[in-house]
Amino acid sequence: MKNASQYIRGFTLIETLVAITILMLLIVGPLSSLSKSIADTQYVLHSATASYLAEEGMETIRAYLITGNDYSTIATTCASNCGVEENATTIATISSCSNLNSCVLKWDGSLYSHSSRGGVNTLFTRTISATTALVDEIDLRISTKVYETVVTITVSWSEDGVAKSVSMKDYYYNTPYAVLPS
Repeated sequence: MKNASQYIRGFTLIETLVAITILMLLIVGPLSSLSKSIADTQYVLHSATASYLAEEGMETIRAYLITGNDYSTIATTCASNCGVEENATTIATISSCSNLNSCVLKWDGSLYSHSSRGGVNTLFTRTISATTALVDEIDLRISTKVYETVVTITVSWSEDGVAKSVSMKDYYYNTPYAVLPS
């Protein structure tokens, strides 16, 4: 009579390799989806922050204009690129960005700013550009001219080596110029 232990068999090498391959496929699939999901979440976070920063810049420009400042300052200073800064005394300060490095936003723990009040550089750059053009002459007898100033705010950043940006435009009419734009 044969011993019972002679009939017990293990898995063959091929069966073991097939089982390991199936397990690997079951593990790698969800992990790659998770990795893609994390990257997408980071993009959405950066995109939402950039939208917020663009809107904040536009609101600061509006506040600057509502407090009686002249549109010509924006058109002149921001003909190429400029930055806007909120401050406690004058609502906003507009300054030229001679290069994009001077338009990099800094984070001081509570606020994003262009200023040198401290903080660490972020991955966001906020630039403002403005153009002004004569749109219409309403009444030639009294020489009423309508000007349109287009303010464009662009917040840009780099995501995995790819440049990304969010832009926002606002249109202002009846720009009060003492001197006609050239």
